[in-house]
Amino acid sequence: IFREFRTDSLMVVGITLDSVGNHQTVNHIERNKITYPILFDNRTSPTWLAYQVKSIPSLYLVNREGQIIRQWRGASEKSEVEAAVRSLFVKPVNRQE
Repeated sequence: IFREFRTDSLMVVGITLDSVGNHQTVNHIERNKITYPILFDNRTSPTWLAYQVKSIPSLYLVNREGQIIRQWRGASEKSEVEAAVRSLFVKPVNRQE
């Protein structure tokens, strides 16, 4: 999703609750060729609290104003996330009657 929409002003930030950047997390980032920024966080940090994360994984779609537009808790379907992201870039048709 990041690769497809990055030219359309989409920003993706990954957050891991591994606050020390352990070897397993770094290997996962390298193995999956993740190119977007990864924030190393922990359960008592402001990010965890600000988004009221209740389960892992969690995925949040946030607009430019910082409002949560959509959220997924647990595993998410790629097609569903893509559709939600796509909807942000589709301009509504203005029909005048």
